[in-house]
Amino acid sequence: MIESLSNITKELIASSMISAMQETKRITEQKETPTHMGSSRDKWDFIIKHINKNINEQEFQIDTICYGGDFQILLIYELKSQNLLSLMRDSTYKNFLDQRIGINHYLRSFTGFNDGLTRKEEQICFDLPNVQTLNNYHENKISKKKKKALQVLRIDEKDINNYITIVFEEKDFIVTKINLYLTNSYLEILENEDISNYIKPYYKTNTSETAFKEDINNINNDGNDGNDSSINNETYTKDDADLNIKIKKREDIK
Repeated sequence: MIESLSNITKELIASSMISAMQETKRITEQKETPTHMGSSRDKWDFIIKHINKNINEQEFQIDTICYGGDFQILLIYELKSQNLLSLMRDSTYKNFLDQRIGINHYLRSFTGFNDGLTRKEEQICFDLPNVQTLNNYHENKISKKKKKALQVLRIDEKDINNYITIVFEEKDFIVTKINLYLTNSYLEILENEDISNYIKPYYKTNTSETAFKEDINNINNDGNDGNDSSINNETYTKDDADLNIKIKKREDIK
């Protein structure tokens, strides 16, 4: 299930999100305005931009979808594992589990792709949360959203093994945590994996968590080739990190 997702994909997600936050920060700081109320949407624009930039179409299908309004949802389909992925903030994902967002939310549609998986025994034995009951109207709305996603990606539902939600935490343009969740429409987390270890190579690490946070808050991308960064007046590259991230086009990887 989640383990079928390639490490290359996990690295690609982490590197793309960090690059997106760095570019959003640079653009925001260049605006000569006392407030930056548009930066929230800018972050999503740059996340989509950088994932599109790093993705290899021979290994993935990727597209965006809109279910009303102007917010675009990024759909990533890994061809080898046949996993469908989308991104979401940690706060929104928690609101979904707590049923504090609309019953017709697109996540309710996508988690339906996992309903064929075996539910955890302990989740069946104990009382489950009072999951909102779907009437015919809601079922129809959710079904249409699933069909629209499949049409956008030009695949059939049988081509999807699992749907995985990429859940991230970010503050002040710093990505602090990334988790992968396999969730069903019963609001049960069947599997999860913390892939935050793919973040650290892009920031200078220290022995203490406090020092690490101080360092990443001082990141200043020099904007040259995207490989060098300046922290505390020292220059380093990704190659200096304990884990050397090598996000390349798949044709360069033998």
